[in-house]
Amino acid sequence: MIKYRLISFFFLFYCAGAVSQVVEFKNVGCRISSKDISYVERIVRFESALYNNLFNTRSNDSLHIKVTVFGNPDEYRGVFLNETGGKGHGTNGFYSHRLNESFLYKRPEYLQTVVHEISHCMLAHNFSRAPRWLQEGMAEFCETLTIEDNKIVFSAQRSRINSVVHTVKGQPLKLREFFNSNRWGEKAQTPVLYDISYAVIYYLIKKNPNTLKQMLSYMGEGHNSIDAIEYSYGGFYNFENDFNRFYKNTLVKVF
Repeated sequence: MIKYRLISFFFLFYCAGAVSQVVEFKNVGCRISSKDISYVERIVRFESALYNNLFNTRSNDSLHIKVTVFGNPDEYRGVFLNETGGKGHGTNGFYSHRLNESFLYKRPEYLQTVVHEISHCMLAHNFSRAPRWLQEGMAEFCETLTIEDNKIVFSAQRSRINSVVHTVKGQPLKLREFFNSNRWGEKAQTPVLYDISYAVIYYLIKKNPNTLKQMLSYMGEGHNSIDAIEYSYGGFYNFENDFNRFYKNTLVKVF
């Protein structure tokens, strides 16, 4: 899988020593190594810088982030059912708005899930009414962050991009329907909605991250996603056409 360095690509000012981030881990029936904790703390500092820039703040630097990791899948499932009633896509992890805490099962790739759920925590801190596509699109983008050669890098989610490419090569996506979708509760629709959510964030960041920043500001004033794109992108019709053209013409050669 191709990795990409996130230095010049992002519009961030990132200084690892300038934050007082607190990530509190609680392990239940499992062990979390000091190496894993250090790894997550560094990724989270970068996530903080990302959200700080998107929302013109420094408040994410001092967030108290709580993460509970279960070694037993049944114990995790019990907490998931208790907190959500079984609703949502929480097979491996979920973020509880009520408790302001992330819960997950320690599978081999659990660190990606940690970063994903912490993104939910940060977005909730900055934008409590964020639509579901934005929540999942940002979390899916953030979960690909890794550390290589002491640099923050990310791996593009080829499976999700492939899915969107395959769709738009058949017929253009009707993004107005996507942004107005109320089908997030339908399990059969969940993978498709995740794919498109990620593809929207991926496209906006590649095209111009400041567009996403303007969108978030406008949405924070109470406007819906479509109106925010209309205002920030120069027309929703233009956005939809450019989005479909981008994925139709790509050969999954990303960045």
